[in-house]
Amino acid sequence: MACNHQDQDGLRNDNLFGSTVSLDVNGRPYIDLAGIDWKRFGNDVDAFRGTVELPLQLTGPPVSRGP
Repeated sequence: MACNHQDQDGLRNDNLFGSTVSLDVNGRPYIDLAGIDWKRFGNDVDAFRGTVELPLQLTGPPVSRGP
C-alpha cells in the first residue's frame, strides 16, 4: 500500500509596485510593501494506492517446442 500527501502553497501579488523607490541609510534601495494586496492560494492532495498479490498457478500439459 502506498500513500501520497502533498501541500502546495503559493503567494502572489497582482498589483503593481509603487513607483517610489527609497534608499535606506546604507544606500540600498527598497520599496514599501505595506499597501500591497497579497493573495495566498494552494491545494492539498491525498492519493492512496493498494496492490494485491495473488499466488500464480500455472497448470496444464507441458508445451511442446518441436521434434
